[in-house]
Amino acid sequence: MISRRQFLASASAAVGAAALPLPAIAQSARASTFRFVPETNLPVLDPIASNGMSVQVHGWHVYDTLFGMNNKFEPRPQMVEGHSVSDDQRNWEFKLRDGLQFHNGEPVRAIDCSTSMARWAARDSYGQQLSKAVDEWQAVDDRTLRVKLKTPFPRLLDAIAIPSSLPPFIMPEHIARTDPNTAITDATGSGPYRFIASEYATGNQVVYEKFAGYNPRSEAAEYTSGGKVAHFDRIEWKIIPDVATATAALANGEVDMVEYVDNDMLPLLLDNPQVKLVVKDPAGKTPMLRLNTLQPPFNNPAIRRILLEAVNQNDFLQALAGSNPDLIRECYAMYPCSFPMVNELGKGFMTKGEPDWEGLKKKLVAAGYNGEKVAIMSAGDIKAISTLAEIAAGTLRRLGMNVEVQTSDWATIAGRRFSKEPVEKGGWSMLCVNWPSASLANPAISQLTRGLGPKGPYFGWFESEAIEKANADYINAATPQELQKAIDEVQRIAFETVPFIPLGQYMQYTAYSSNVDGFLPALWFFPWNLRRV
Repeated sequence: MISRRQFLASASAAVGAAALPLPAIAQSARASTFRFVPETNLPVLDPIASNGMSVQVHGWHVYDTLFGMNNKFEPRPQMVEGHSVSDDQRNWEFKLRDGLQFHNGEPVRAIDCSTSMARWAARDSYGQQLSKAVDEWQAVDDRTLRVKLKTPFPRLLDAIAIPSSLPPFIMPEHIARTDPNTAITDATGSGPYRFIASEYATGNQVVYEKFAGYNPRSEAAEYTSGGKVAHFDRIEWKIIPDVATATAALANGEVDMVEYVDNDMLPLLLDNPQVKLVVKDPAGKTPMLRLNTLQPPFNNPAIRRILLEAVNQNDFLQALAGSNPDLIRECYAMYPCSFPMVNELGKGFMTKGEPDWEGLKKKLVAAGYNGEKVAIMSAGDIKAISTLAEIAAGTLRRLGMNVEVQTSDWATIAGRRFSKEPVEKGGWSMLCVNWPSASLANPAISQLTRGLGPKGPYFGWFESEAIEKANADYINAATPQELQKAIDEVQRIAFETVPFIPLGQYMQYTAYSSNVDGFLPALWFFPWNLRRV
């Protein structure tokens, strides 16, 4: 067994070697510039058209929302000064704060907000459910937005304050009128930083500059709410897919933060007084295997149930985060176990420990599997995704399935996952995904337990009228007891029909320079509140 001293020596040598080919990264940063290494590249600029993690982090740089969330996930006014609700709960009016403006100098108007909210509601899972109750998004005057409802919607503020999945970012009217299924290319927002299009080079760097016209709220910053004070004049994303190279850049002071630290690099950074290590998000990530329910073999629910039974969560979790019990959590539920009302109803459907492989093979044949190819998409530039794909492939092969791992970069997968074609025509069978747990907290937020089929909000196109009814019951629940009954029913249906395979939860470390303060632990990297000390 290699000793810790030997490991550190080898890791240091690797980092030293990796540090050599970095001429493009400035060797000394100005104090007013913050250099950040995201987990993934930024392939598109539209956080309404894509829920990709880097796209959402980009969104929080340049846009703001009507309401934000505090650390208790309670909605708080953000762009809004105040609001009122009619006695029949069918008319909500929101007054915008004075002095809000977009990066192009134009004022933020209610018509910008109504148009942005309508576009968001067409794409987001929570927004789609809210849309069923909305009669009209109205701009009463430049500072007053009215939401006219056909029926009361008790969780309206929760819906328009969501911090994840697809946050309802406010854009200028002419941009927000873009078809919700067409990605915008103009990233003009009203947030604390403005996107510098002339310096954007996908796969290389993304640049933002402090927006002088942003007027932060007076409250302290808390999650996505409060005063979003920009202390740095410039934010530079450095796209560095190789983990050793990214770690070297941080250790040498060439970048200020690495969003996620590879476990193999932790010992080196733990001994570095110039680096701070913190758990990025206490709820962590929820890895999963999303199944394409339109195409064989996973259009067959019986085969999906067999795969659910075959998966050993611990195999995946230890590969992603090691055996540290503080960083991994088996969770036999369709929602992350960190959140209220989530019961582990999957314990009767999933196997803890070693599955009965011979028995499962017989079940698979009896269910009608006939050797169809299973195409697993793997991202070679994201270690966690390629790890998931590798272990998933091994699991399916032990079942006797015909598996092909198809490796590309994440940008290619982001486009290919839209394909509804058969595998033989470029389609896919399984998508390995790592979700921020907060994006899946309950039926109102999660896109993965929706049952809208080809019209659904997420790839895989699972269809179930029963689960849609249970989702609606959750949205309309009037008491905690009704909420609990509804979320349990959604889970029961999901474990019987299997829209995806849950793989538990795991936490990761963020590493940043010890001369930086103000980091806000959260599912996303937020650029506000950070300062050089």
